[in-house]
Amino acid sequence: MVYLNFYLRLDKTNVLIACVCRKSEMGEGFIGSSRLIVKCDFMKKGQFHLLLPFLMFAVLLSSCGTKSSKVKPNVLLITVDDMNYNSVGVFGAVVPGTTPNIDKLASQGMRFENAHVTIAVCQPSRGVLATGMYPHRSGMGMGRDANRYYEETKAFLKQASETTKPFYLMANANDPHRPFSNSDQEKRAYKGKDISPPSKIYSSEEIEVPSFLPDIPEVRLEMSEYYSSVRRADDVVGAVLKALDESGQAENTIVLFLSDHGMALPFAKTNCYHNSTKTPWIVRWPGVVAQGSMNNQHIISGIDFMPTVLEVLGIDIPKSVDGRSFVPLLKGASQGDREFVFTQFHETSAKNRFPMRAVQSRKFAYI
Repeated sequence: MVYLNFYLRLDKTNVLIACVCRKSEMGEGFIGSSRLIVKCDFMKKGQFHLLLPFLMFAVLLSSCGTKSSKVKPNVLLITVDDMNYNSVGVFGAVVPGTTPNIDKLASQGMRFENAHVTIAVCQPSRGVLATGMYPHRSGMGMGRDANRYYEETKAFLKQASETTKPFYLMANANDPHRPFSNSDQEKRAYKGKDISPPSKIYSSEEIEVPSFLPDIPEVRLEMSEYYSSVRRADDVVGAVLKALDESGQAENTIVLFLSDHGMALPFAKTNCYHNSTKTPWIVRWPGVVAQGSMNNQHIISGIDFMPTVLEVLGIDIPKSVDGRSFVPLLKGASQGDREFVFTQFHETSAKNRFPMRAVQSRKFAYI
């Protein structure tokens, strides 16, 4: 019988570290036959529940049978919070200079022009990534400082290099989730605390208001704060990738980037509209994915993330998974039944229920 043991601890920087082992005992520094370290950055100790989806994924990676003894790549998942797909330069951002690091990542891999998360709410969206199941079936319901992300990623990668096992690291940037950069809300929320500024701050005159919002001074101000937050999220992406490059492990690491859903504004987050679930999905897989490539013919979904990663790692995909791997697309092949995806919504954080289901194609949505 295989026993799965969890070991949880908070380090000195309030980062929760979780290890999973397939042995009947585990201690500090113990290396099991299938050891995995999952490290997530949390702003509050009370947010432990946000790690649950990734603990489930850790269990899967530790307990599932493998198909090959070949050297397996590391996995780096970078997500941002509440970022609209078209806030990213290569995905059509009309505001210049918003995401230089994300744009660079796209030039080194493949970007998917028709990718959707499955639900436009933070935690359930991540739960889908970790389970490969729709939210109604899975039961699943941080930070902003680029320098800290660099230091934490660097420390984690050093620890991972001391083992013989591949790592799985999920780095989530809290931006551009509210409170937006330099907003009154942010100043109130972090009163008396140092707030990491973005590398570029946008003015109301530099941005463009989305067509689904009124172009009035108050909205322009908020959108300028939003785009400053987008730039701060991009700073985090750049810091994490810098640490990966310096570790010497970039060539054996598949990097996946996406946003958990659209911006926290009407007709986007907590809905099933186009701007609710469409996400700027990028995959860099050295030696496999053609650099600077783009796929605009196939639609992929949040439920496809986990089976894709499992196939990359040569691990059996559970039959309970709703999604399916898009590894063939990463290798430049075509794949059938990629014309539409299903999305859904249940309730807001205030427990107000607005049940919705939608079918999304490249051009239309039926809600």
